[in-house]
Amino acid sequence: MSGLSPEMWSVVFGGLSTLAVVIAVILAVPQLVHISRAGRLQSSLAFIQKIRDGRAARAIAFSMFPGEGTMTDSQFEEVREQMEEAINALNEIGALLEQKTVDKRAFFGYCHSMVIRTWYVVRPFAEYRERCLGGRYGRRVAQLDRRARLFHDVMPQHRATSLRISWRSKQMTVYRTTVKPGGAGVLQRVGWGIRRVLKLY
Repeated sequence: MSGLSPEMWSVVFGGLSTLAVVIAVILAVPQLVHISRAGRLQSSLAFIQKIRDGRAARAIAFSMFPGEGTMTDSQFEEVREQMEEAINALNEIGALLEQKTVDKRAFFGYCHSMVIRTWYVVRPFAEYRERCLGGRYGRRVAQLDRRARLFHDVMPQHRATSLRISWRSKQMTVYRTTVKPGGAGVLQRVGWGIRRVLKLY
């Protein structure tokens, strides 16, 4: 070893350094995986808490639903605070989903029906507010609703059912998947299958 040239010593030290880095990476991988899993768990728990926090606002909004059709000025003022709270809660959830804080398959599997029902109830208010006050309002929630409906369509176990709400002692259907007849329906189901596999919703 003492007879090695400086160039050979450089090669030896370079090899040892590389080996040390490889060993350090191998030892660090389990720890990094653990940290990543812990981070995802914390994000999921925070996400679930955000959904639970908005439950009271959604319940009040449902109880104050003015029904289908154009909202009046008096109805707008009567429900404004509660509707805004419900919309803002969904808007925050939509923002977190856009940031990929939680897996979208898990989210829509857990919450897609809640999103569809809530947007059905608050949509007249959101449209009235935007029309009267200007600016964009509730657009992220509307997009969240479209994605929730698409999720409902692409999942066979969901598209076989209708989503309803109770209003003034009667049942109102808020969403039902529309299946096309014949060959168009076959192509439609193929498209849904592709979206389901690729999580395109």
